[in-house]
Amino acid sequence: MYRESNLSNRLQRGEFDGLLLGDRGYPCQPRLLTPYPDPEPGPQQNFNRAHCRTRARVEMTIGLLKARFQCLRHLRVTPERACDIIVACVVLHNIATI
Repeated sequence: MYRESNLSNRLQRGEFDGLLLGDRGYPCQPRLLTPYPDPEPGPQQNFNRAHCRTRARVEMTIGLLKARFQCLRHLRVTPERACDIIVACVVLHNIATI
């Protein structure tokens, strides 16, 4: 069931630049892309497959980062501070990978 959130409100006000991918539990909005509920063969099914693969990759990456950096498991900071912490972890992850 869809529940209004602070993020949803911020999206509607246009405070973010870019797009978010959501699952079927969210309504499709201008900046929140969700899969077609009953896709027709062709472009809609292709979109749903690409959407599913992309969300799976994002979720896998988040899991990888949380496994490497325990501090990401229970972040209780402002969204701005969380972004700084996540970017730092991604940079460190990329350095460690190299």
